Amino acid sequence: MNQGPAFIIAKGILHDRRLRRKMLFQVLIALLLSVFIGNWVLDGWLANGLWRFILWWGGVAFLTLFILLFALYDAMRAVQEEREEMLRELKRSAEDLKNEET
Repeated sequence: MNQGPAFIIAKGILHDRRLRRKMLFQVLIALLLSVFIGNWVLDGWLANGLWRFILWWGGVAFLTLFILLFALYDAMRAVQEEREEMLRELKRSAEDLKNEET
């Protein structure tokens, strides 16, 4: 399967906890800026057009759902990573005990 650069970058971000958290923070800042701009800077402009209003706040809703799903993925992935680390430690301890007995 030929994978494009966007797929490879996404896979790299999803597999690294530090990059996932950094990406989540950046999208959260973008969401907060969008809410601020929509409420105070573009308020009159958005109020004058129904489609502008719907598109703007629809985009904000999309960002919100993206953040929620990404945070859920990050939480589940962190639990999986910690569980795998605990299993590795348990196996290592069992091997050490086995080697001490012999």
